[in-house]
Amino acid sequence: MRKFIVCLVLGLSFLPGAVPAQPSRPLAFNPVRSLTTWYTDRTPVDIEVVGGFDSKSVLRIRLERAFVQYLIARETTIVSFGLDKDTGLPASLFSAVSPQGELDRIPGVPSVPVPERLTRLLNIKIASNSSALSLRQTSDRLRTCAGEPEDKDLLAFNVDNSGRCRRSSFPGGSRHIAKYDDDLLLPIQCHEPGFRGAGCRVRFPFEGFSVEVAFHQNHLSHWREIVDHAAAFLRSKQYRAG
Repeated sequence: MRKFIVCLVLGLSFLPGAVPAQPSRPLAFNPVRSLTTWYTDRTPVDIEVVGGFDSKSVLRIRLERAFVQYLIARETTIVSFGLDKDTGLPASLFSAVSPQGELDRIPGVPSVPVPERLTRLLNIKIASNSSALSLRQTSDRLRTCAGEPEDKDLLAFNVDNSGRCRRSSFPGGSRHIAKYDDDLLLPIQCHEPGFRGAGCRVRFPFEGFSVEVAFHQNHLSHWREIVDHAAAFLRSKQYRAG
């Protein structure tokens, strides 16, 4: 009897005029407005950032909830994503797994000691009022502060008393200048040597916005790889209608 039913169902699907199964439609883009804490939920959520400097600059992102560290959507929208540089997984998953691997096991997420986890952490922040144009303006000012080469495409930051080339706002910290291309210089600011977390920050242009990525100072000489990694992450999560 069971075989007969299966055959009947299969046969009906080939009858003239039978309606073929329709492919499932992608879910409509539905941006959330507030997320205040990190969480390990891997359900996709939609994030929309509309440029406060230009309403035509809109960034739409769909990604796992676990990537989102916080989201504030008021007069200014600010969103922060956290990811593990080595695996591309949400940083929150590693925070939930104990270093001993005895508590809160998550399939596919290794237990990584905290010091190592912090060297692999990337924090990516987007603010609706931060435009890529502001980076051009900053770049022009940085030219007067550029010093000797420290590494490939990395220059020393010469502090002076003119007020244009101020020392780092972090106590014991340092400032550097990254040569993004022939026309654009990017400021890098780092916490004091020995800072355990993502203590260096650089802003880079992405889809009309000025995006900040924070990373461990061990990777300072590889700042371009960090920027490329962050940009590739954002591109992979951009929502494309249809």
